[in-house]
Amino acid sequence: MKLIKILYCFSLLSLMGAPVVVGADAEEASDVITETMKADMEFNPLEKAETSSPRDTLRTFLVDLRIAVEGWLRYENSSNTAPGTYASPKTFRALERAVATLDFSTTPNSDARSVVARRALMLVEVLGRMDLPSFEEIPGDAEVARDNIRRWVIPGSSITIERIESGPRAGEFLFSAWTVRRIPRFYFQVKHLPYKSDALNGIYERYLASKKTLDYLESQIRNRLKPIDNTTPRSTFNGFLDSVNRAYALVMETNAALKADPPKITVEEARNVEKMALNLINRAVGTLDLNKVPKAIRSDVGIEGVLQLKEILDRMMLPFLDSVPDMEMVMAERDRLGKTALGNTRPVRWRIPNTSIEIVEIMEGPQKGNYLFSAATVNSLADLYEKVRDLPYRGDYSQVAPEYRYADRSKGFYNFYISTPGQLIPQTTLLGRWGEAMPGWLDTMYRGQTLWQWIALGVTLVVILLFLVVMHGILLRRPTELSDASRNRRRVLFNLIVLVTLHYTVIFLDQSVNLTGAELMVVRTCITMAEWYFLATGVLFLANAIAETVVASPRIDPEGIKASYVRAVFGILGLVLMAVLIINGLFHVGVSLGPLLASVGIGGLAVALAARPTLENIIGSFMIFLDKPFRVGQRVNVLGQNGTVESIGLRSTKIRLLTGHLTSIPNEKMANAEVENIGRRPHIRRLLNVTVTYDTPPEKIARGVEIIREILTVPETPESAESEATGGTEDFAVTIASDAKADQQPHPNEAINHPDFPPWVYFNELNADSLNILIIYWYHPAVYQDYLEHSQWINLQIMERFNAEGIDFAFPTQTLHMAGDDKRPLTVGQRWVSKEESLSPSAILAQAAALGAQAAQTTLTPASDAVRPQVSEAVQSKAKVEGELTDAPIEDGVLHGDTAAEGEEDDRP
Repeated sequence: MKLIKILYCFSLLSLMGAPVVVGADAEEASDVITETMKADMEFNPLEKAETSSPRDTLRTFLVDLRIAVEGWLRYENSSNTAPGTYASPKTFRALERAVATLDFSTTPNSDARSVVARRALMLVEVLGRMDLPSFEEIPGDAEVARDNIRRWVIPGSSITIERIESGPRAGEFLFSAWTVRRIPRFYFQVKHLPYKSDALNGIYERYLASKKTLDYLESQIRNRLKPIDNTTPRSTFNGFLDSVNRAYALVMETNAALKADPPKITVEEARNVEKMALNLINRAVGTLDLNKVPKAIRSDVGIEGVLQLKEILDRMMLPFLDSVPDMEMVMAERDRLGKTALGNTRPVRWRIPNTSIEIVEIMEGPQKGNYLFSAATVNSLADLYEKVRDLPYRGDYSQVAPEYRYADRSKGFYNFYISTPGQLIPQTTLLGRWGEAMPGWLDTMYRGQTLWQWIALGVTLVVILLFLVVMHGILLRRPTELSDASRNRRRVLFNLIVLVTLHYTVIFLDQSVNLTGAELMVVRTCITMAEWYFLATGVLFLANAIAETVVASPRIDPEGIKASYVRAVFGILGLVLMAVLIINGLFHVGVSLGPLLASVGIGGLAVALAARPTLENIIGSFMIFLDKPFRVGQRVNVLGQNGTVESIGLRSTKIRLLTGHLTSIPNEKMANAEVENIGRRPHIRRLLNVTVTYDTPPEKIARGVEIIREILTVPETPESAESEATGGTEDFAVTIASDAKADQQPHPNEAINHPDFPPWVYFNELNADSLNILIIYWYHPAVYQDYLEHSQWINLQIMERFNAEGIDFAFPTQTLHMAGDDKRPLTVGQRWVSKEESLSPSAILAQAAALGAQAAQTTLTPASDAVRPQVSEAVQSKAKVEGELTDAPIEDGVLHGDTAAEGEEDDRP
């Protein structure tokens, strides 16, 4: 790991453009130069750093670092040298040996190449300003062995070289870890002193100013990505001051350069500087605990808090940096707290003397273990600033507090920030350039904002409101004329327009108009709430638009159960996402979700109980969807309701009754009830009881059964009879018969003579008041109007044929026979004599001849022929398939309850 650090260091130093000033006369060269020349001539790539004594350690550092610097200078001006190119192996090995004399074990971020390189150069700067003893006066190997020397301090300083007691480098003498950690402080304490004759003059400053080094490229990345070291209160405090002061210097220098005539810097260059300054400010914001600040305004509160805190610190004397806890002091304080009753649950705190401003250890969250200005301090910064804003700034403190990296003041930085357009440099924005021509009275401050900022805020809000009203009128002027899908799509588009408009409104008011303070917090909070609201409703509208687009597919019935479930699924999904977004929006504007969620938990039981029927209905709708006992358009009989299903929703099913009334039945009941789906019957079963009187002789009853069977039978056509007579062998006869069948309409009785369901006709009952002939047949297909027409035709034929045969229909009557009544003699117990027995054969023949002659002379058409049903084209063209689902038109009560003439629909017995 140490070797990697050294390689990183060398890669940075190899590109620096720092000329080295060496003593003018060779005669005045020190022993270091002599040693350098000797080591340069006797280069050994495998030679390790000599660290066996303080003398060897100091000599190795000075000699090898000079070799490395002189090597870099020989290659710096070469046109063939590209960034990152090492001068030579000799130069690299010299740098490696020089850095190996420093102990970086306790230096923060010592794994960064820039830290290692800069500390080595700052140490050279410090030693170049000191009167170092000659090498003979420094303890060597003999003195170390004789006097058991373990550490040596350079005279006149606290720079220490000490022996490593453990680890892989045990026994070596290195610049102590304490010394390496304090090198920056040593440098700032002696940087104003003159160099000695043989020093490397200005090497560190020239290195920082060079743009040809990898360190410069790394600094650009570090400026944007590296946070302030928050591992101790000291590093947090020092880093905060350094970042804000550097940002202030960049802003003021750039602002002055843009105002110069002519400008000394372009607007584009100024924007780049502004980005660097903003990055420094954001690094300072990282030292504040903003967890209690709403997320929507956290960035603005952080920037204003940083500038207010800096204004407060600039008006007071800074504490000695040594009094601010470092890692050793933090560990000691943690040990002390560990011995108390609360143990390690108490954070380590440090408070700036005579103030309530404190830096506290964060005990949880992503910043756990870091030291930040406490949330209470952040919350009170505005009040603290108001209390000290009338006090003068302190004097220049940088010379009396050299231990700070940047202890200067940033006079008027906060007022400059809140009263100018743009973020930090006004001239980088169009509004800022216009502001140069504004009248001076517009810069008057009123309630924390200038007058021109108030005017800009009002004009902006009015323009945005008018724009949104116009867009709403264009997109949603007549929503009722649009389809559901189009209306929801337009709502989604409008919400997107609102979101984009609000987003850029916030950017304009925050970064161009540069509203600050409570006014910005109110505006930003309101706009943020509006953004989340329109985002949430936009998601809901989008879900509805997708659902309506799917339902619009020709494969889905808009009123069917599939359409209901598509709308339900997308509706529930949209509501859930909407709720999530609303809750997230409330969190962003600082609404505490704890009480909200607690109230939801407490009221959840009540809501669940209240919603139980609704949930049962929704579950019932899913059961209907899965089981599919019926569908829209089918006739059902359920819970005493007989009608056609019009719609199946999430809560209820709507049925249009035969009376025309519309009834709604909860899905929970529909899912649990016995449903008679009349619309899915494959046929209509007719059960008919034909009753004749008791005085009908058995021969006529038998004849009646035969007549009914003849009526229900499909008669043979003449062509088919002739074909059977000739044996069906003549082609001509077959052709004529086939043509005749093609021209002839199908017989109505084909609908009741299905191979699997032939008609049944039987004399089955001796009723109390009649003799019963049972008729059962199944009409195919189950088209009720055709069925009624066929039933009428059958009924008329039965009446005609029975009347012709002299068979009387019975009806519920009772006959009272009186003794001695000649008109109604009592025949009980007497033998019945049929007509065949009472008439002679000759009389029978004579009567038949008379009847035949009468029939030949009569041209009347039987009533049954006038109402003979015609088979519809749909029935002719499409044969009924067993089990096929059909719609059931509205029927009356004939099938249910009229047992005298019309039977009721039933399954086959």
